Amino acid sequence: DIEDRKRAEAELRRAYDSFAAAQRLSHTGNFTADIVADQHIWSEELYRIFEFDPAMKITVQAVRDMIHPEDLPSFEAAFARSLGGADFDLVYRIVTPSGKVKLLRSLAHLVERIAGRPLFIGAIQDVTEYKTAEEALDRARSELAHVARVTTLGALTASIAHEVNQPLSG
Repeated sequence: DIEDRKRAEAELRRAYDSFAAAQRLSHTGNFTADIVADQHIWSEELYRIFEFDPAMKITVQAVRDMIHPEDLPSFEAAFARSLGGADFDLVYRIVTPSGKVKLLRSLAHLVERIAGRPLFIGAIQDVTEYKTAEEALDRARSELAHVARVTTLGALTASIAHEVNQPLSG
């Protein structure tokens, strides 16, 4: 029935639009990766996070080239463990084509091996804003603790000065 098909297509479109909006809102993109064939399917949000052109063919090397040099050894180690069957869960930095440094959290799971070829499904979240806000909050807490210590010291100094001056006045 053509009406059922149109309804199903409209429902599928709404579900996809909702999913894409949720990814934009949470700064999270998803992917599927066949490592041996170097074939990758990325969501629109993941292309936006990495600042890649959606027409670009994604390769493992293209992703590795963006990883901050200081984070590359930990990325390589986690990637090697994940090829052995362990889940990939890592926070690392990338340097985008525009020169921005972004902090990403990647989670991936080996879902199957077809003829010895690992197939991963995963998600990558841009946690840069969250981490920046967290660091600002930590700095504000440190400054507040410092102000509290200085205030306490000032009150203690005033109390001591009062106690010392009392007997002298008498």
